[in-house]
Amino acid sequence: MKIVKRDGRTVDYDPLKIHLAINKANQEVEESKRLSDKYIDKIVQYIESLGKKRILVEDIQDIIEEKLMEYKKYELAKCYIIYRHNRALIRKSNNTDENILGIIKSQNKRLVGDSYKKNCAIAALQRDIVAGEISKDITKRVLLPEKIISAHEEGLIYFHDMDYFIHSIFNACYVNIEDMLNNGTVMNGITIESPKSFQVACNVTTQILSQVASGQYGATTINVSKLSPYLKKSYLKIKKKLTKLYKDKISPELMEELIEERTQTELSNGVQTLLYQTNTLMTSTGKPPFVTLVLHLDKDDPLIDLSAKIINKIIDLFKVGILDEDGSFIKYQYPKLVYILSDNNDINKKYGYITENLLNTINEIDGLTIISEPKMKELFGSVYGPLNNNMFLSPYKENGEYKVDGRFITGMVSINLTSACIDANYAIDKFFKILEDRLELSKDALLCRYRSLLNVSSDVSPIHWQYGGITRIATNEKIDNYLKNGYSNLVLGYSGLEECANAMDNENKLAIKTKILHFINEKIKSWNKENEIVITLYNNLDIGSYFIKKDYERFGIIKNLTDKESYDNDHYIDLNNYENQTILQDMSLGGYTLKIKKEDLTVENLSIIKKNIWYVEVE
Repeated sequence: MKIVKRDGRTVDYDPLKIHLAINKANQEVEESKRLSDKYIDKIVQYIESLGKKRILVEDIQDIIEEKLMEYKKYELAKCYIIYRHNRALIRKSNNTDENILGIIKSQNKRLVGDSYKKNCAIAALQRDIVAGEISKDITKRVLLPEKIISAHEEGLIYFHDMDYFIHSIFNACYVNIEDMLNNGTVMNGITIESPKSFQVACNVTTQILSQVASGQYGATTINVSKLSPYLKKSYLKIKKKLTKLYKDKISPELMEELIEERTQTELSNGVQTLLYQTNTLMTSTGKPPFVTLVLHLDKDDPLIDLSAKIINKIIDLFKVGILDEDGSFIKYQYPKLVYILSDNNDINKKYGYITENLLNTINEIDGLTIISEPKMKELFGSVYGPLNNNMFLSPYKENGEYKVDGRFITGMVSINLTSACIDANYAIDKFFKILEDRLELSKDALLCRYRSLLNVSSDVSPIHWQYGGITRIATNEKIDNYLKNGYSNLVLGYSGLEECANAMDNENKLAIKTKILHFINEKIKSWNKENEIVITLYNNLDIGSYFIKKDYERFGIIKNLTDKESYDNDHYIDLNNYENQTILQDMSLGGYTLKIKKEDLTVENLSIIKKNIWYVEVE
């Protein structure tokens, strides 16, 4: 028999450890109330008679408590429970201490994201991870209900905000960059006035993104068309200067050529600043801000020609890349790009050259998302990009107009669909009963996150609350109104949909996946009606490895389930054979992730996407 420890390690069963644990409790009671070796042997024999190949250490301890009560050793049972509780407290303290020391010595890379493992010796990054470990420790011991912590530890759900739960900050936001540039902002007590040129606007934008990212713990998104007024300012400024210098000295044609040439230089310098500083500026977490740029040509944009030039220049610079520490050109890690297909940038339309440029640059762009403007407007009334991969805000109107800038994600909890499937022994009816219980648990966890931010004042992050990142409210004013009624969202993520459906009914897995997603969406709709908060659904692609590790600890190796590195939520579309395949696409925001291969990104396939699919990710 193998014993599964709390940290996932597997060790050989040793009956002497049971004797030692009970005898330590024996020392705390009078001799007449102790358990004899004869009865301890009976407990050992009972455990061994279960015939298990693997057993959790917690299950052994539960059996010991039950047997002590059965033998009417009530005072001894109480001592054993106290002993067990004290050991748990010591263990939690030791785990946190060990984790922190391991981080500082650059030995514990498990706690560092894959992108930063090579930099885990950097003090600024260590500081953020250490703070996260302390937050998790306090959150687990004091702040969250035991049922949520237990579910998180077992891998039934994942409480994403654990690292930052003790802080009054949120996850990710769509920065209100238009307001901050037009009306100025304040950083570190210094007033930043509205920029007078495009390059300065790009520089200020990256400073804002860095400051905003330092006051939260997730992604930031902006629409680059908000920068077009500053390209116009540069154009007018250059025109005024050159006209003053060369009026009546050169032909109007040459004058316009000079103005255009210098404006192009300003454009190139500004976009280069934006991309360069996005990759080189560090936030308080010791990492660059996770930035997404939305590339959208809105037909109602009065400066659409300038927006087109900015978007095309961004793509041009992605084609070149950025120099690494060895002086070699590499792909940009940030920002992530979201390209919105519209009637304006069809290949045969006025701005089709941008789409053609994108297709020619696709191999140099990682993390590209494509959105169909007509399809998204049909489904949701408005068009905008995600905050992180496929994490979308819900549609929201303010004064009758759709609003996205200044909105944010409060927090996130993810649910492990595969563990529910295994616990149900692959029976569909039983699975949905278990799923319902775990969804309710997930809702309770999300509400804990929501309540933790109630009564928080704007002073917690002035760049967000007082100087325009989210809004502009007074010093010490509560942020409560921005947590309610859909202005911000809580997010329910899920993982393991593919494996779950495949294990329950491989021949009809498409129908099973559809049924599961609709079941979850109906639950979310009912929650949103009951509460003053809005929850959206998110296909979480990053949590599959955590869940599969926990399921392996609980269930061992199960073929096609726990015998790989991560659960898979992706659905790849064969756009070359689109009409002959059935595509699952739940039409709730973030409900499902559709992916295509870079080599499938052709003019013809873009037309298919624009007509039929509201968004896809390109790999």
